[in-house]
Amino acid sequence: MQSKIIAIVAAAAMMAALALTGCSGVSQTPSEPSASSSAPGASDTKKPNPEPKLSKAQKQAVGKANDYLDGGMHFSRAGLIKQLKFEGFSTKVATFAVDHISVNWRKQAAGKAKDYLDGGMHFSRSGLIKQLKFEGFTQAQAAYGVKKAGL
Repeated sequence: MQSKIIAIVAAAAMMAALALTGCSGVSQTPSEPSASSSAPGASDTKKPNPEPKLSKAQKQAVGKANDYLDGGMHFSRAGLIKQLKFEGFSTKVATFAVDHISVNWRKQAAGKAKDYLDGGMHFSRSGLIKQLKFEGFTQAQAAYGVKKAGL
């Protein structure tokens, strides 16, 4: 019985110490940099740069861009900016949003190529690359996408 009380008191003391030091015991997500992730040789006490405060329009644009990508739609960088502009966001806000989300544009090109082929459209390899480039993908992204789609 006494050992259980000691264990409970020790756990409570540890939680209090964590609370006083600002540690929650919860692991940080990749978007939350930690002091230990600073550059080599940097002081461990240096605080990371805070995330920039986003305007309401920027938050909405970032959310809308993520909505499109999370919904399974595939876009090039230029195509996503164009879509956000169509939605009524300014060029500046749309560009900001696209530059502040995590996107693998090569995977987007592969998804778009697959969408075309699965949708019953017929392309030669070079024709599909041209189509993807027309949609704003780079030559390298388009070639990767077409290869991944099986052409």
